[in-house]
Amino acid sequence: DGTASPIRTAHSCFCFTVKQARGSEEWQVSSLKPNMPRENQEKVAPGDVIISIDGSSCGGRDPKGMQGMLRGPSRSEAEVELRRGGKIDRVKLRRNG
Repeated sequence: DGTASPIRTAHSCFCFTVKQARGSEEWQVSSLKPNMPRENQEKVAPGDVIISIDGSSCGGRDPKGMQGMLRGPSRSEAEVELRRGGKIDRVKLRRNG
């Protein structure tokens, strides 16, 4: 069907799951969890590509490295650079507590 199947996944304290498609170095939001903090719900969506977290590039990271970038102290904030439909935005996301 032409779609790349995810070969790598990572879970975050931001209450979403990311995947890295076969042959890609990009990490993409694959699903949102029901317990996602309310202030994050309108800032991130499935399909968003995560470009960087707190200024550190996410491209090419292995799952363990990506998971390390996504995790942090409970209720802490991170600046996340996202690409959605060709538009790039920087948003502040709060980790779940």
